[in-house]
Amino acid sequence: MKKVVIGFVIGFVTSLSFTAFAVNSDIFTAQKASFEVFVDGKRFESENPPLVVEGRTYLPLRATGKALGVEVEWNQDLKRVEIQKGKEETGAEVNTEMPLTKPQNKVFKEVKIIPGDLYLEEVNGEKYISIGAVGQENITREDDKWYITIPDKKPVLCRNGTEIPAYCIKNAEGRILIKLSVLGLEAEIQGDKIILKYK
Repeated sequence: MKKVVIGFVIGFVTSLSFTAFAVNSDIFTAQKASFEVFVDGKRFESENPPLVVEGRTYLPLRATGKALGVEVEWNQDLKRVEIQKGKEETGAEVNTEMPLTKPQNKVFKEVKIIPGDLYLEEVNGEKYISIGAVGQENITREDDKWYITIPDKKPVLCRNGTEIPAYCIKNAEGRILIKLSVLGLEAEIQGDKIILKYK
């Protein structure tokens, strides 16, 4: 009788540490993570613990979304999980009053003027610069959306497919130019260079 009780207790304790999942008739063994997870320097906490399956870590979706500032909802009618990214992530809203983290007048970039390639134009008292002048290393793409990412600043949408935001213009040659103030930059020409500075 003692052997039966001991066997039951060992089986019960083991089941607390390991959980089996059946997916498409395959069985995976999950183990409670023996390590901690941190998000932005803060310990990740949730009602259900992180699990490790075949060397990969799995986190509860809703708690993970909350930690990352992403909405996670269950759609009962369609029987599916729906994840809604923040507007800043998708570029639907762009903050043109971006806080500066760099000292004023610090040089961001010096760009050599190549005739017929880089442009700096003034329209209605606002300075615009060609997107190429900020450097390819500062341009990113997500599907049909193109962003300019200045270090330590939020990405700024500069093109969505064939459409451009209101703070961008096209010049006579069809080049897209973006308003410098939206990037938090100012520019001046010194000899054969365009000097881009933090505003």
